[in-house]
Amino acid sequence: MILILVACVVGIAVRAFSLADAETEKFRDYRVKFTAKLDEKQLEAVTAGVVLKDENKTEFKLLEGYWITKNENSSSLNGELLVSGKVTEKGFESSGGFYYKNDVITLSGGGLDFDAAVLDFIKQ
Repeated sequence: MILILVACVVGIAVRAFSLADAETEKFRDYRVKFTAKLDEKQLEAVTAGVVLKDENKTEFKLLEGYWITKNENSSSLNGELLVSGKVTEKGFESSGGFYYKNDVITLSGGGLDFDAAVLDFIKQ
């Protein structure tokens, strides 16, 4: 009887600690799909691998495979940014806070300064 009681207590303790670990999932790399309007001078500065930061100092890295769409009056940059974080019930969490689909994030770095509209978060 005592052996069964001890086994139950151990089982409960193991279950409680495994649930606590599941809730503290570590940040992982995510690709953030985005679109942004840029002028001709900014388009010249666009290079894959450039590290951009937002006002919260979160780092975003521009991935290869981006594309530029030119219209009569403007140009847009479309692609993916690499950022560390995790998707939660509250939104996408990174070191700088929470981000959501359709957010507009002001990014700067590498001679660029633009507003990017977030389209999606994809686990790397």
